Amino acid sequence: MHEFLISHFNVLMTFLVVGLPALWAAGSLMFGISAIAQPSINTYLYIGDGASPEGFTLVANVGDITGPGFSAAIVDVTSHSNPTPWREKITTLLDAGQVSFKLYFIPGDTGHQKLMKTFINRTFNDYKIVYPDPAHSTMLFSAYTGKFAITTTVAGVMEAAVTFEVVGQPTFWFSLP
Repeated sequence: MHEFLISHFNVLMTFLVVGLPALWAAGSLMFGISAIAQPSINTYLYIGDGASPEGFTLVANVGDITGPGFSAAIVDVTSHSNPTPWREKITTLLDAGQVSFKLYFIPGDTGHQKLMKTFINRTFNDYKIVYPDPAHSTMLFSAYTGKFAITTTVAGVMEAAVTFEVVGQPTFWFSLP
């Protein structure tokens, strides 16, 4: 019995010292999932033209895109008649939040002018984001332009910080889990 335990102990120690670090380094042992990710370069933002059927124009020189930032309103419905002393909650309204991005601003660019017009005219517009995965997953949403802030630094380039306030439910052209 003693020899049996020693031999199994040696196998276990060899695995812990040699095998486990090799699996971890290869990305095969990360809590049961592989370490993969989708690069986000070549994610594109398009602005709709409002026609039927609607056409979309690529907005050039878009930097980092953040959002939409999904959230839900949660209401506490705990009452004196709850059977346990734990809070009860329900979800009410869903909100797609905001989409914000940096724009390397070119005043004469048609797409940049369209974006500025949506802000100045306070118009509701359709947009789509096309992601760089092999299926070119797409999200279509409607929004108001809540911010168009131009920056011109001495040692930099012209930029605009743009924020959309998303209205309603976005449409997803990819599989949701």
